[in-house]
Amino acid sequence: ETGSNSVLACKACAKGQFSSAAASGCTDCSPGKYSDETGSSACTSCGQGKASAITAATSASTCVDCPAGKYGQNFGQSSCENCKHAEYTDETGQLFCKSCSAGRVHDDIGATSESSCKLCALGQYAEVTWASCKPCSAGTYSDETGLGVCKDCQKGFYNDDQGQEVCKACGIGKYGDETGKTSSDVCKLCTNGMYNEYTGQSGCADCPSGSYSPIGAVAATVKGAANLQVSGSPDISDPIS
Repeated sequence: ETGSNSVLACKACAKGQFSSAAASGCTDCSPGKYSDETGSSACTSCGQGKASAITAATSASTCVDCPAGKYGQNFGQSSCENCKHAEYTDETGQLFCKSCSAGRVHDDIGATSESSCKLCALGQYAEVTWASCKPCSAGTYSDETGLGVCKDCQKGFYNDDQGQEVCKACGIGKYGDETGKTSSDVCKLCTNGMYNEYTGQSGCADCPSGSYSPIGAVAATVKGAANLQVSGSPDISDPIS
């Protein structure tokens, strides 16, 4: 049978094109897709990690691996995406970028090497995916490069400033029994009968038998000897019995 209704009147779409049923014409495959056969009803998407900017592509070879520094997470992409800050990829055809490890950062776009990730300096830290390092908060410190979290000041120490490499020590005659403190208020005077001759201590030492000390003492005084007067501490003239 001949006539306009004959299937013989329907022409096959060329490679790089497709059509749906009852279409009046063929449509070019959009970028990110291809058709390597005639008469296609749909185009084939480029795989993940690949992209193609070509319209009416006729071969899978037009889908090119994403280069280093870029990635392609989705099917049918017309272009690959740049790795963002604190990310990189040193391989081609990747679905995702790699993250700089904690304590390392960079603010580049499309980084191609882990060497782009720079260590945070002393007194700083960075969590994963951060573009820049931040100063350690008060009460903490960083005495190493490349830390992902700052360390709490230990007992006998404190920090009232940000971005510190070390904590400040409680003075002699004092002690601190809490961690992560932000003020010298944590440093308490040694009580009667106790002393401290070192800085940065978490407690005071008991005076031995036959000796005594006033509040805030840096050493024990033997009974019968002149009383120890510590600068800034009360004047206690009577020995402790």
